[in-house]
Amino acid sequence: MNYSHNPFQELYVADSVDQEHFVRLFSSKPMDSLVEFHQLFQAGNVVLLGSQGCGKTMLLTLLRPEIRIAYRKYKEPFPVPADHAQFLSAGINLTKSGIAHLAGVTLGQGQQHDIQELPYYFGDLFNYKVILDLMENLKIIEENPDTFGSLVSLSAEKQFVKKLIKQDCWAGALNGCQTSGDLMVRIKDRIACYRNWMGHNMRFDGAPKLLRDSKSMVGEPILRTVDCLKSTGVIDDVPVFIRIDQIEELVHAPAGLPASLRLAFRQMLNGALGKRDLRVAYRLGSRPYGWNTEGCLGVFGGGVLEEERDYHITDFDAAWRRTENVKGTFEIFAKDAFLRRIKYYLDEDIDQRLDPLEAVFSCSALKRDRTQSIFSSPSPAAGSYERALAITDKEETLLWSKEWKSFLSELFIKEPLEAVLAAAWGRQTGGGRGKLEHRSAPPPTESPYPWENQWWRKERLTLAALQLAARRGQRLMWWGKRDILDLSGGNILAFLGICHGIWNQFLKIEQGKKALGERQSNPLIGEFIDRKYQALGIQEASKVWYNKLAEHKPGGDIRQRFIGKLGNYLRRSLREDKKMSYPGGNGFSLEVNVLELDAPENRIAWSFLKQCVGWGALVVSDHTTKKQSGEQRLKFYLHPVLSPVFQLPVAHTKEPLYWEINQLIWILKEAEVPLTLVASEDWEAKKVLRIRNAGDESDEQLKLF
Repeated sequence: MNYSHNPFQELYVADSVDQEHFVRLFSSKPMDSLVEFHQLFQAGNVVLLGSQGCGKTMLLTLLRPEIRIAYRKYKEPFPVPADHAQFLSAGINLTKSGIAHLAGVTLGQGQQHDIQELPYYFGDLFNYKVILDLMENLKIIEENPDTFGSLVSLSAEKQFVKKLIKQDCWAGALNGCQTSGDLMVRIKDRIACYRNWMGHNMRFDGAPKLLRDSKSMVGEPILRTVDCLKSTGVIDDVPVFIRIDQIEELVHAPAGLPASLRLAFRQMLNGALGKRDLRVAYRLGSRPYGWNTEGCLGVFGGGVLEEERDYHITDFDAAWRRTENVKGTFEIFAKDAFLRRIKYYLDEDIDQRLDPLEAVFSCSALKRDRTQSIFSSPSPAAGSYERALAITDKEETLLWSKEWKSFLSELFIKEPLEAVLAAAWGRQTGGGRGKLEHRSAPPPTESPYPWENQWWRKERLTLAALQLAARRGQRLMWWGKRDILDLSGGNILAFLGICHGIWNQFLKIEQGKKALGERQSNPLIGEFIDRKYQALGIQEASKVWYNKLAEHKPGGDIRQRFIGKLGNYLRRSLREDKKMSYPGGNGFSLEVNVLELDAPENRIAWSFLKQCVGWGALVVSDHTTKKQSGEQRLKFYLHPVLSPVFQLPVAHTKEPLYWEINQLIWILKEAEVPLTLVASEDWEAKKVLRIRNAGDESDEQLKLF
């Protein structure tokens, strides 16, 4: 086995697409199992929505012709159903292309004028970028008939060019072109002009003349190009997909640049989707905040995109959050991704008779057995059973009879976790209208004890372990297959990050063994990695995820401060809940109607929560209220991978904390999250944009899902 390489070192495969790399590492398991992914190859515009690392870019990359060729080259089956495998695609990554940098130029007549006019230039640049990619892809496809058959035939390209330049959508920009070569040169020159303008290499007032008098309407030249390609026989009558990845790039702006201008670009782009033209189908990748932030669904000039009419949503996060997928389909996905990396980077296989995750990481410990990790080493802060059961201050001590103290002391010696549960039960009243605590009577004399009740116990075991560890000055440990999958939260990037952290710890230990001449263990044959090193790796992966929150600009440092305050608050609340009366306190629930009130603080708090979800800091789902009023609520939790950082239980086995909006706002203020309109980077400019979108007077309420 190779002890010098971590097979999980490179986490972001799709960001630097090497064709062999992609083919060897791409897992088609989600496409095999989840109906949501089948929309990608069907009619209509589809938005791939999901947080960082859920696989949006990987799926969009699958549409590129170079990837299809690579699958044939490496003799791997193309992971697309045969009845959907014939298609053309072209596209743009809004981050890598730098197209949003157009927001850094000015027409010299003030910000309001730029917001009104620059979006037309953005739409024009978008058109030419996509058409250039489409033309280059046609050449690639035509040169590889073994892969694509007769999908493209350039024998009629002269007729195509002749017909294309006659289209009135170009405003004369293609006049004089006679061949496809002329066409490519003209398109590249126009894009180069934009690039020089955005790079401030052109010194004059307003826009370059080459661009000023021949702007095209967003999406229209793409439709005409596809129409001409089909009518002249250059391409077959197959679907044409237009990929737009990382659309969230148009939601925020770097420091010093107006966010409203980028939002106007986004609304111009929405105009292409709003055409509802079947000649092309758009495929967009976005994080949730990039789709649901206020104004993101507006169309420049008026109107709003409508779900199921203008686009369909494929929500990766929602799909993986469903219990049956987390426990089943995601595990299959994770195993496949795991095995592919072992094979690609280490050039080895795991015995197929073994469950690969259990072979390397072992089974996770039962909750009862977690106390072994708490008591595996002496702690100077451990103290006696009184400290472990929080019976230390004078007032608390007086509430326990001698019989109870004797009972808890003996139980603690045999079963520490049982003693914590017994003490919590003793402090409870049994609910209802009861006022007397159980400890007001003598302790139970025989098993089964009340705290051994299946459901009462299940909801509190993890909390008991958390409190026991905290009172002994130690940390909870996570290890094993089930823990790793639970902490991943249905996010493949989180899963691979955890594997990376564990493997790093494993390599350190094994390299130390080699230096000492000791035998090195091999997890690929079932010698699973020691749980201590797994726990260290998981803790490190959790810390990395938390630290990366600050790197996600703009606003990353603010989101990280909020998550820090929230995580510490939830942990403190759980640790101080001696009665364990609220074991679901690792999350909070809010009423939707209150979040959507037009009060400025509420709107900004709501927008901020959606950003936290989109950046992978929080997870959210619908919440069926226990109140008779039946109001619609949402429940929020820290992303599971952050649990080790804050020492919070991963499982959501009980009702979360029911919060009023003022409790959320208090924590937001503690984290110094700006909650006033003044703090909004260019509120007035956004107001101008709304006025510019004529007739848009509706108080649009945006959905989170």
